[in-house]
Amino acid sequence: MRDEDWRALTVAEVATLTPEQERQRLKALARLRQQARRRRELRIDYYPSRQAAKVIRMVLEESGAGASYTNILDMIIEHWVIASGINNRE
Repeated sequence: MRDEDWRALTVAEVATLTPEQERQRLKALARLRQQARRRRELRIDYYPSRQAAKVIRMVLEESGAGASYTNILDMIIEHWVIASGINNRE
């Protein structure tokens, strides 16, 4: 069954699924959500230079357990935007 077909099932049809079919349905729905998220979100593959990686690791260590690479890169970019004045451009 295609992923889109799992989404089209009625409540009555879902109620009759075997446990294996339900696992397949949930995986298919997760794939569809992920595909939709990737279509609407900006995604960048980024391999930092040695110097940039050093800064990112330093900030990550200082930021604590809840920080992620995405959070750190967002913070660095936001600070750069403010410092450069780029946020005041029209």
